[in-house]
Amino acid sequence: MQLPEEPDNKISPQLIRAIMAVTLFVFVILAVVVGLNGKKTGRKTPAATAETTTKTESMTASSEQASKADSSYESTVESPADLDFWDLYPEEEEKVPENTIAPDTEEEKPEPLPDPDDPSTDGKHTKVENRDGTEEWVLISPYLPRNDYDFTNLVSQSDVMKYYIDGTLSSFWGI
Repeated sequence: MQLPEEPDNKISPQLIRAIMAVTLFVFVILAVVVGLNGKKTGRKTPAATAETTTKTESMTASSEQASKADSSYESTVESPADLDFWDLYPEEEEKVPENTIAPDTEEEKPEPLPDPDDPSTDGKHTKVENRDGTEEWVLISPYLPRNDYDFTNLVSQSDVMKYYIDGTLSSFWGI
């Protein structure tokens, strides 16, 4: 008995080119990110490093000369609070533009009283939207009982609101 021939698992040249193109693309992106990150962190080129080293050496030499010249200098810093420099600057007052009124001179205007004929403020009307999209204020009937719920007795349990009176459940689940 002869086994069926197994297909060749050779990689085609097109697949090799695609893998190389993707790899090259990833390396280009990586190089751009590293290059931009180097600029943000302030990495210095070798020329800038040499310049900084020269400046540091000259500053060190001048500080050594100053310390030799003034050997009687003693530090007056006794605690970290002596290094606090914020109290050296005077406090700046807020500058108010000339064309504005200062808050302490602004006149207080009393709020206007609600219009007794306005149905939105009298507490006896409610706004209703009709089927055609128009809105109107409708008088609430004084004969309808108002709810007397104490909303502090509402408890959410398992995504269901329940109402308890004196610790006993007084509501039921429904629509």
